[in-house]
Amino acid sequence: QSQHQEILAERQADMDALVAQGIAEYGQEDARYLEAAYSKYCVGLVERFGIEAVAEKFNYSTDGSIVINARNWKSIYCSLLMQEMPLSSRLFGIELRNMSYQDYIYDMENDFPAIYYLCGAVGMVLLIAFLAYFILLIVWALVKDARKYFTPQAGAYGIALILGLAHAYFTSGVLRRPNASFYLSVILAIIYYLVRIKQYPATSANIQVKESNYEQIS
Repeated sequence: QSQHQEILAERQADMDALVAQGIAEYGQEDARYLEAAYSKYCVGLVERFGIEAVAEKFNYSTDGSIVINARNWKSIYCSLLMQEMPLSSRLFGIELRNMSYQDYIYDMENDFPAIYYLCGAVGMVLLIAFLAYFILLIVWALVKDARKYFTPQAGAYGIALILGLAHAYFTSGVLRRPNASFYLSVILAIIYYLVRIKQYPATSANIQVKESNYEQIS
């Protein structure tokens, strides 16, 4: 972390010098004052989409931690690429080969946004609906009978699901990787088993209700 901060400070100083040079040449009203800095530190973006579009996406930032961040480049590249695409691509996604430029691949590093760019709005909705079904199963079970369903085993798999989805949100290492998505699939299958299939012994509360009903019938 210390070395990273040192490198970032050096690049920030270089970027500030390039921005100052750009302001002296073009003035701050012309987005071209950012062109030298963005061309150097945002690989291929300016060449592909032009400084005006890229600067607007970056909100004209001169913060090195934002501009030099590779994840931000990829997000902005895919966003600008999607704007150029027809409605069919927005519904069903973009081919991966379109996400490369000058031998650099701008495939997203976050699973959920990447699903949108690769599978479109239709794919994103289907994926969210699929995951939401299992979350609703959990909520339904807890509302119905929390004492029955909220066991240490269920809690462990619930934590595993939360961690898996968090990992998918912050990285590209779960939903689009067969080895990692296999484990997420197992977690979802076990959650379904615990809520919909497993037979639980009657709880003391249920026994009391049954006894009360039997006494009323008698």
